[in-house]
This record gives sequence, structure tokens and C-alpha cells, in this order.
Amino acid sequence: MKLVSMLTPVVLALGGVSVAAVPVSAAPPPDSAYQVTYLDAPSGFDSTFAVSIGEAGVVVGGAVATSTRDRAAVRWGDATAPEVLLVEGSHRGGVALDANARGVAVGTADGGAVGVVWDESGAGALLPRLEAGPSTPAGVSDAGVVVANGFLQSWRKQPFLVTHDGIERLPLPHSAHGQAVEAEVSDIADDDTVVGWAEIEHDDHDDAAPAAQTFHAEPVLQASLWRHGEATTLESPGGIESDSIANAVNPSGASIGGMAVVDGVECPVLWDSGKPRVLPLPEGRFSGWVTAVNDTGLAVGSIVETVAARNVESAALWRGSELVRLDDAVVLPEGHRMIAANDVNSRGQVAGVVATPEGERGVVLTPRPAPRLTQPLSDETRIVYGDPLAVRPVMSDHESAQVLWEAGDDLAGPWVALKEHTAAALEVTAAGAVALDGQWVRATFSNGAGQVTTNATRVRVDPAATAFRLDTESVSTKRGSPAVIEGVVSGRGLAGPTGLVTATHDGAVLAEGNLVDGRFTLRVVLDSSSASRDYDVDLHYAGDQHHQPAHAHQRITVDAAHTHPGNAKSTGTGEHLAATGADARMLIILVFGAGAAVMIGAVLRRRARTPGGEEVS
Repeated sequence: MKLVSMLTPVVLALGGVSVAAVPVSAAPPPDSAYQVTYLDAPSGFDSTFAVSIGEAGVVVGGAVATSTRDRAAVRWGDATAPEVLLVEGSHRGGVALDANARGVAVGTADGGAVGVVWDESGAGALLPRLEAGPSTPAGVSDAGVVVANGFLQSWRKQPFLVTHDGIERLPLPHSAHGQAVEAEVSDIADDDTVVGWAEIEHDDHDDAAPAAQTFHAEPVLQASLWRHGEATTLESPGGIESDSIANAVNPSGASIGGMAVVDGVECPVLWDSGKPRVLPLPEGRFSGWVTAVNDTGLAVGSIVETVAARNVESAALWRGSELVRLDDAVVLPEGHRMIAANDVNSRGQVAGVVATPEGERGVVLTPRPAPRLTQPLSDETRIVYGDPLAVRPVMSDHESAQVLWEAGDDLAGPWVALKEHTAAALEVTAAGAVALDGQWVRATFSNGAGQVTTNATRVRVDPAATAFRLDTESVSTKRGSPAVIEGVVSGRGLAGPTGLVTATHDGAVLAEGNLVDGRFTLRVVLDSSSASRDYDVDLHYAGDQHHQPAHAHQRITVDAAHTHPGNAKSTGTGEHLAATGADARMLIILVFGAGAAVMIGAVLRRRARTPGGEEVS
């Protein structure tokens, strides 16, 4: 399903030299996105070209005998043995331009002088003519409706349909910017939607100006659509004064492909729901057009580069907003180059032409299967905080497949591309892994021909283990004085652990403090009721977002405070010393009287010791 007039130079270029035998198909090399099938020529012919490919893989086109320049319409069933399509009467040669799912084909004979319809058996019947000139078929729907172009007595072009009920002329499209004087059709969908273009004569008239100042702009071609008996023009992205043509419509009738002149450049265009979208071209002096589009939105066509006043044509494919040079997607023999992509079916098979040193050959590109994973990703990929992330699904083939890595909060998306990662393995630094914690990471493997395999895993960054490292194994202090516990909480990661360290004894919190650069200092006061005692204090680190909790024990020895050696009644504490002095005063009062007690009591007070062991003078 393609533009007939753009095919003519390809057909005429075939011939002049013989073509060496080429195998029917070749196994694709590892880095080829497509399997390439060269179409064999019928007996007596040596060059071939592919024009259309059906949903079942049936290809139609033509063959040329370079020595005699004889031509024949050819049909290849599922791209296998060639079948010459015959023409009734004395009509010779020809080319097949389109075929439907049942194998009914349409084309021309006698160098385009007559239109032909071939049935499933290959027998041809001439297409009926209109008032003048030949009739040229443009396409055939699955229902067998043929769309064609003929001529009126005025030699104006007139599109028409051939149905089981006869001939139905199509109306000229309506344009809000002028009058359509003639039209030409190029393709038909399975729902009988027809596309093409109309020649519009624009009347530019200023109502306030004299009639003598009315002028007529040059006629323009405007892409057009016929649906349910009505004809309309399509919006041109280059404006109403710029040419646009519709070359193809997909089987469902929803998407239309063609060309529009934008800022003086012929650009490939897709119309979806009537809205045009200009497809990308390479940087430089390029032009291009779409010749076919399938129901998945895949478009094929040509791009032309102007080099030193010479046009160099290459086959192109557009997948969304991505442009693929088909020469880059296939590996061909030395000296072979793909110059045209004329059609594409819903399976993504492309029919086109390859230039070889010996001549031009028809080919079919069949997408390789999607990459197969022998070891897919698990549902979760877990690493420890501080470790880098490496995600590596294992493929059984397509080791050179293109890989797009993306990240998202949910499997349903939206997804954000990790553009720097294009290899089969995703490798991320420890810092990058933390940023992906809890997110889904998805790998989309593409064979370059639109066949993809998607695999996803959720990244989990587990907290790193931590441990106490105490400055000393045990700490000694005196009763009532604080015991100072110091140490470090260590753990793996980009930064040291943060958070709270707590000291407890018998369930009671004695002290707590925050880590500073991993270190902590706690001042613990223990009340001892005996002369000396050892305590085991529990240390607990609560952990943080990236570090696990930790536990340790610190031994603290509390020593009793010593009294003056002459005091036999000393128990080692100031309070007990005070009590002993009081008892002595009472005894002195009883034996010697109050006067002696005052003097001796003063001496005892001067020799009493503080709880820290110092004498009070």
C-alpha cells in the first residue's frame, strides 16, 4: 500500500546488467534486527522488486529481464516461490501493486496502459475504464473492493471504486480554501476508507478591492480522505499554500501516512484522527515520505539526502518518534544497500528493494523474535546499604540487543529513563542505589525491529550491620561520681551511623546521647549501697534508616570512699562518719559533762571527711 507514482523510477531503474543468483534467505547475523529474504526471480527474469506485503506474508511486485527489458507481475506466496501473474489477451508484462488477505492482486500491464485485477488463481482481468485514458488501480480491500484512478473526457483525473455492483465514482474533496479541480487516490483500508490527494485552486480575493485586483494562487496538492461517501481534505502541517499528499492508510483506517512540504522541505507525515504529525528526519539536507503504515503505528518509507546536487535514497522506518535507517537494522552482503521500503504488515514485515552491484532485488525483512531471557530478574533485588547495585538478566540470544533501563514507583508507571545505562547489565553506584531504594527497575530489550521483552525487579536496600567498639573493657569510679563510657558505633555505608545510644541497668535508663561522627560519650551515675560493686550496664544503639540496631555491655566498678585511718568506726562514707561523731559526743556528755563534750566535738568535726574522702577543716 504505497504511492504508485513514487514507484515508477524504481521499476524503470531495473535492468541493464544481469543479476547473480542470490539465496532465497540468509540466517541473520547476531546483530541483525531482521531476517532478510531475497525474492527469487521467475525463469527468464533476473531482477525483482517488492511493492506490497499482506498480513499473511504474501508479497506482490514485479520482475525484469535485464537483457530484453521484459517485465512481469509476480506474486510470492509467503515470500517463497515466484508466481508470474498472467494477463488476458495480448497484453504483456506488468507490475502488481497491491494484494489483499485472500491473495487478490491489482496492478498494471503494457507499461501502465491498462489496469489489471488478478484472482487467487493468478488469472488476470482488465480493469474497466472511465471516459478517457487508462485506469490504474491503487489498492484492493479484503472485501475485494478496488480503488483506482481514471480520466474524464476533459482529461481531469477521476478516482473511482470497483465493487461487486459496478463502478462508483468518488466525489472531489471539499476544501474551505478553494475549489478541488481533480483528485487522485493511493490506498484503501479494509473498512473502505480511501486516501489520496486533490488539486486545489485557491481564490484569494479581497472583498474591499476592485474586481480587477482579484488574483489566483498557484494550485496546491492537498492530502484527502474519502469515508462513507464523503470526501474531505486533511490539515497540512505546512499551511494551506503548501503541498501535502496521503500515500497510505493502515488496514483499520485510523492512521494515514504521506508527505507534506514544511518550510520548503518534503517531510514524512502521519495523520492520526485527522491531526498531522511530522516525523523526524536526519540532520542535514534531507527530505522524506511515508509509503505505508500498519495497525501498530509502524511506518515505513524513504529518506533522501542531497549530496553535491545528487539525491541518495535510503529505506526508513519510523516507530513513534524514532527514526530507524533500515540499512542500520540489517546486515547485508558486501555492496548491498536497502534503498526502498514500500510496505509493512501488522507482523512488522517490510517489503522493499535492495541495490546490489549486479542490480536491484526485492526483499522481505522479517523481525527477529523478541529477545528471550533464560534467567529473568527476581521480583526483588536486595543489597546492603553501602554496596553498589548490579542487575543482570541473562539472555539466551540477542546479546547485542538494545536495552532501555527505566525506574518507577509502580509497575504501572510512570517510568523515568536511566539514560546512561544501555548495556545488558545495570550497574549503579552505592549512592545511586540508595536513590532507587523501593523503586521498580525495568529493562526493555529490543531487537531493533520493534520486538521487545520487558523484565522488572524492585530494588531493596537493606540496613547495614553495626557494632559497638568501646574505648575500654571496664570503667572504674567512686560511689556517687559519674562513670564516663566512651566508644564508637561502626557500620558500613556512605556515612557513619547516626542516632541515639542509651545506657540502662535493670530496665532503668541511666543516660543517653546522640552519635557525633560515629562516637558517643555517656555519663552514668550509679548509687551503691555497699563498700564496692560491679555493674553490667546495657548499651543500646537504636539504628537509623540505613543501619541496624546494636547492643553491647560495659562493666562499671564502683569503689567505696575511704575514711581517715585513725577512725576505727569509719564505714567509708561521710554520712557514717558524721553519725560516729554524734555517738562520741553523747558518750562524752554522759561521762565528763557538757563542757568537755563541746571541746572534743569541735575536734571531731574538724577531722570529719566529706563523701569524697577529703577532710573538712
